[in-house]
Amino acid sequence: MDIFLDAIHYKLGDILPIDELPEFENRAKDLDLLKTVGHQSCSVYQGSAEDLFAQMCGQFSDAEPEKIRKVDTLITTAKIDSRFFYRTLLSLGVNDVSVIEIGGSHCCSTLTAIKIASSLIKAGRAENVLLLTCDVWPNTKPRGFLGGFALFGDGATSCLISKDVGAYRILDEEDIVHWKLVKSDPNRDFSERFPKLCYEALSNALVSLKKKMSGRLTFANSKTALITVNVGIVAQTQHLGLGVPVMPAFVKNIERTGHILCGDYLLNLRDYSQEQAAQPVERILLVGTGMSTATFPSQDEATVAGARGILVLEPT
Repeated sequence: MDIFLDAIHYKLGDILPIDELPEFENRAKDLDLLKTVGHQSCSVYQGSAEDLFAQMCGQFSDAEPEKIRKVDTLITTAKIDSRFFYRTLLSLGVNDVSVIEIGGSHCCSTLTAIKIASSLIKAGRAENVLLLTCDVWPNTKPRGFLGGFALFGDGATSCLISKDVGAYRILDEEDIVHWKLVKSDPNRDFSERFPKLCYEALSNALVSLKKKMSGRLTFANSKTALITVNVGIVAQTQHLGLGVPVMPAFVKNIERTGHILCGDYLLNLRDYSQEQAAQPVERILLVGTGMSTATFPSQDEATVAGARGILVLEPT
């Protein structure tokens, strides 16, 4: 059974240069670190997660009035009281819907949600699944936590997963886990170690995927392109050496918005679709790779970097 991913939309907060954020006054070292790993700005949403979720639902409904009425399942990464989901959808005319909340996977939650949607459709438990992410970090993290403002940006994304023909066919998926635990070392620059750790995890995950899809997946001749969601990869985009071109939309959005945890996949995929005619590919890899916690040299704890899954898409 073919499963398709379609109708991608997103909404961002106001995009601000990181050195204009008041939380970083007199923190030149932290600002230098952020710029080293690719951050120049951050998407900051001033409202609540509920408000952002409602606006994203409204935007999807306005853009896809026929599709919203067919939705029978909502999968969301938003950390909001579940009663709010039903009230919001009811206000848009969606009367009979199941809601599944995904959490705990952080950067990989969107991949997990797409896999669940695909499985529900194949099992006959759903037909049209609306996936809606919602990340509001700067207003929820403690002040003084570096990742709480400039590493993580705010935004929401949405897409529809169904049996109907869409922009992307879901070809394959792989639950790949490659972790590496590294103790913090105050004598080593985290901005140098972090990209390397993420690169190693990404490289191992791609090797595993190639073995699984032997003969069905090649990285040569720019026929396959990569989307991932980690700030550390940006510093290494010119040196990946994996034979897989990194999509320009990924680099652009990370530098423009900060790392929007669950939204990066769809945000980058949506922007890339606008540029695809100039850079056609046969396969798109959505790769979950990142850290379990924001760990810096001054902190006496371990850094865990890894890859937790890959989704293979085919543009239709």
